[in-house]
Amino acid sequence: FNGYTLIYGAFAANPVFLLWLPLFWMMAVSGGVLTGALSSWQGEAFRRGLELAGRYCGLF
Repeated sequence: FNGYTLIYGAFAANPVFLLWLPLFWMMAVSGGVLTGALSSWQGEAFRRGLELAGRYCGLF
């Protein structure tokens, strides 16, 4: 009985690994996309803030 568990347990780990692998990469790539989008968004907001500050300073 122990031999069956050893052999079939190893076979059962293979599909679990094959399901885990794309899920892991999907999370990793999503994190990279989110980080890049936030960086771009914050940079654009900063530039917009400088433009508005320049306009307000020109009023005084």
